[in-house]
Amino acid sequence: MRQMASLMLLGSLWASACSQAPASAPAAPKASPKPEVALTASALTPDPKLSRLPLGTRLVVEAEARPARAVRPEQLFAAMQRQGILLSRKRQVLASTVGALYCELAVSDTGLGVSFCEYADDAAARAGAESSHRLFDAIVPGRTLISHGGSVLTLTHAQGPRAERAAHAIADTFSSLSPVKRER
Repeated sequence: MRQMASLMLLGSLWASACSQAPASAPAAPKASPKPEVALTASALTPDPKLSRLPLGTRLVVEAEARPARAVRPEQLFAAMQRQGILLSRKRQVLASTVGALYCELAVSDTGLGVSFCEYADDAAARAGAESSHRLFDAIVPGRTLISHGGSVLTLTHAQGPRAERAAHAIADTFSSLSPVKRER
């Protein structure tokens, strides 16, 4: 029960940050020109201009800043579905919170939280995982973070044997994926 409460808390934190964000990249506001902000390889210190932008615009900027080569959430989520692990929700979430360039969050049909973030490279992914530990471990204990191919997978475990099997399958699948080039 505590794990489910933790998952719900993490989900609500992410959801409150992205309450109006659809799963695909949202459209930028038409009235404003494209903002001039930069997400650097050291995304743990993003351009301060980025923090002043509306959330929808920030998500667009992050979606456009995906790294050239990384393990992608699309790869993992497709593999999960082939294995019969169904996703009840999936959406882009704010990546700069953990120093990432792009992040997606999903919840499996077993209540397992799956967060997936892309970074500029392996070193940035490791730094992002450390940042995530510092920010969220006290709030959501028992998470599993795996860094691979310039990306970080975070599993927030739900209880029960079915959820545990799904967590192991997802972790194994993630670790077996090869980085791919960004599609434009």
